[in-house]
Formats: sequence, structure tokens, C-alpha cells
Amino acid sequence: MALRGEGTGTRASRVLERHRGTAPTRRSDRRVALVAVAVLVLATAVSSVLFARGVPLRLSGGPGPLTGELDPAPGLWLLAPLVVGAAAVRWWPQVCRAAPVRVLPLLAGALAALFALALALRRGVDDLSLPLRSQHDYLADTDRAQDVPGLLRTFADRIVQTGDGTEWATHVSSHPPGALLLASLPGRVGLDGAGWLVAVCLVGAALAVAAPLAALRVLGGGAAARRAALVLPLAPAALWSAAALDAAFAGVTAVGVLLLVLAGEPRRGRLVAAAGGGLLLGAALLLSYGLVLAGPLAAAVLLRRGVRAALAPGLVATAGVLAVLGTSWALGFAWWEGLPLVRERMYQGVASERPAAYFVWANLVALGVALGPAAVAGLARLARPALAARASTRPLLLLVLPVAAAVLLADVTGMSKGEVERIWLPFACWLGLAAALLPVRDARWWVGANVVTAVVVGTLVNSPW
Repeated sequence: MALRGEGTGTRASRVLERHRGTAPTRRSDRRVALVAVAVLVLATAVSSVLFARGVPLRLSGGPGPLTGELDPAPGLWLLAPLVVGAAAVRWWPQVCRAAPVRVLPLLAGALAALFALALALRRGVDDLSLPLRSQHDYLADTDRAQDVPGLLRTFADRIVQTGDGTEWATHVSSHPPGALLLASLPGRVGLDGAGWLVAVCLVGAALAVAAPLAALRVLGGGAAARRAALVLPLAPAALWSAAALDAAFAGVTAVGVLLLVLAGEPRRGRLVAAAGGGLLLGAALLLSYGLVLAGPLAAAVLLRRGVRAALAPGLVATAGVLAVLGTSWALGFAWWEGLPLVRERMYQGVASERPAAYFVWANLVALGVALGPAAVAGLARLARPALAARASTRPLLLLVLPVAAAVLLADVTGMSKGEVERIWLPFACWLGLAAALLPVRDARWWVGANVVTAVVVGTLVNSPW
């Protein structure tokens, strides 16, 4: 059938309803979610024992695997996420059924930003931008980012701690200079204050939801995009999206990959899309070293029609990436020289103290919390060969499997030890598409499960982001 999820109203409803699950399968989905909760409790218990024995997990004083203190703080502002969440449970499934599939990613992105903002307000307006004003965050060093050429020439010299107090703040030193330049951007145009940087984070959070849904639709998964849109904007990852610049990194990367998806289509303007995608992914590499792991996803979407079809857009996209990195090198900062210095800085601090044997699995638990029950259940469905073999599932597999492999690589290398609920936001938005495999008749249940998870975790854990 050629519809591919493009219809609206009752026509779209029929597209959605074709993806109903049997009762036993639906029960197994919920069992997966319950098992995930049990593993989270186990990870928390293990971290509590380690903490009691003096093992330095360095998770801001709270029980792992999430970073933050266990500090229940229900208050009047908690009504904000409760109201947004309740409204989403009531009306968002109807919107997903009725809205044109071309418009739905934009609506989902707007809802994601709204939910992230509501969750950030749960402890009051005064705390909204508090994480960004930390002495460890980017704003602590934006006054040293006014001279861009000078910044790039001397950036690498300040990554490693030397004891003279000239090194960058923790988050600045852990990233290429693009992150600091992005943080200083609002001030450069006269928008001073951490509140404007919150706006940058929220725009990134919106793009990180809209772009993966649009990419899935372009690849032929219009109906799957509708199903994923039911829960993706309401994932608990929103807890760390309003006041962590990683949400902006996620948005830049997601739009770059979307442009490469468009570049792989046999249409006019695909080389322009390839150039734009390459430039954005090159910029992403200057925002976070870890975003080199977006490479497998970029390669997968370009190669989906074969090597010959991918040759021209692939070369153009590669030229875009190299143009960004080459310009940075010419101005004084070489990405490939900064990465080993960051590893050295990491092992001057928490990386040398956090036990790898705990975080190699606790990282995945924290990621599961960020993804939410719906995406976790969807990922579990990918292990069923009969479902994974369906032709309708191929667009989803093309986007999810390379990202899953990248996350596992990041995990086993030890470059990520804790804090991944924030650090892995650029990957969570793609893994969350797996929720499209869940039955539509359970949509409201899964939307509610995501909302409840986000609100409960946000109320109990006082995160530094």
C-alpha cells in the first residue's frame, strides 16, 4: 500500500491501528518495563553499598546510576509538569492520529520543548537556569571566549590541569571549543544571562525530537513516525534538556543526519543537503568529541541505496566535515590533538576514581531511565527476529541499530563513566524511535508511563542539570 502514513483523520487512524499487538505480546512489553525498574532499583542499591564502603562514585552525593542528590521536593511548581503531562496523556494521541505526518515532527518538537521547560520549573523559576550558572559549566568561561582566533590558538593549552588556575572549567575542558563558543553566542548578540542559554537548550531539545521523526518519515516509515511521535517528545530525557547544552548538541547532530537522509533521496538539491549535513556534523564534532560516534548513523543513511548512489553526496558531506575541522585547525585548534588531552584531564578527576566495573552497566541503566519505559520496551522488541525481519521495520532499524552500536562502543571504552543521562542525549533521541514498535492501542498507557517516570524521577532526584 502506498499510503505510508501520509494521511490524516480516520485514514491515519487506520494506518496506526494496523500495528496492534496481541495480548500476550502487550503483557510482555509491560514485563520488560517492570524488569527495567527492577534493574534501576538494583543499580541504586549497589551504588548505595559502594558509597557506604567509601568507593568514590562522585555522583553529586546521590545514589547511582543517576547523578544528583536524593532530595524529594514536591512544591507548587510541580504542577507545571503535571498539567503538561496530563494534557499530553489526554490529547496528544489524538493529535498524532489526526495531524498531517509532515507537520507532526514540528508539533512533537514543540511538545518536547514544552515538557522539558515544565520539568525544569518543578523546583521553581529561580532554579531554572541554575545548572548553567555553575562554576563548572560553560558560562564560567564565556568572558574568555571573546577573541575567537585567540581562543582557538590557546584552547588546547588550558585543557589539562597544571595547578596555575588557568585551565578551563570542567565542562569547557571536556569539550572542543565549539561548545564554549555556542554558550557565548547569546551574549555576542546582546542577549546576556543564563536564561537565553536555556532557550538555546530548548531549541536543541525540540530539534532532537523533530529531526529523527522527520528522518524516519523520509525513509518510508510515515506510520512508524506517527507511532514514535506518541512517546518520543515525552521521554524522561526531557529532565536534562532545558539546562544542559548537550540538548543543543543533540539538535545540531540530529538535523545534520536528517540532511544526509534527504541527500540520499533521488531528488533535486540532494548535494546541497549533503553539504549542509556535512557542515552541521563537522560543527557537532567541535561541540563534543563523543559525537564522532554519529559517524555510523551518517554512513548508514547515506549508503542505504548502495555505494554508487552514496558516492556523490558522501564526498560532498565529507568535504563539509573536513572544511569545518580544517578551518578550526588553520585557526589554531586541531580536533585530533584535543581528544587525548581531554582523556588526560578526565583521569585527573572523576574518571580515575569511578569504578569501571559499576559504570559499564550502570550507564545503560541511566540511559534506560532517560529513554523511558516505552522506548525500553520497543528496544526489547527488536530482539524478536520475526518483527525485525518485517519490511516495514527496516527504516527504523536503519536509524536505531547504528546508534545502539555507537552507545555500546562509548560504554565499553570507558570514555563515559556516569552522567550519561545528559551526555548521551544526542543518541537517546534516535534510540527513542524504537517505541514505534509498540501497539497503538496502548498509546495512552505508554504516554502516561513516560510522563510518570519523568515526574517521579525529577521530583525525587535533584539533578545538577
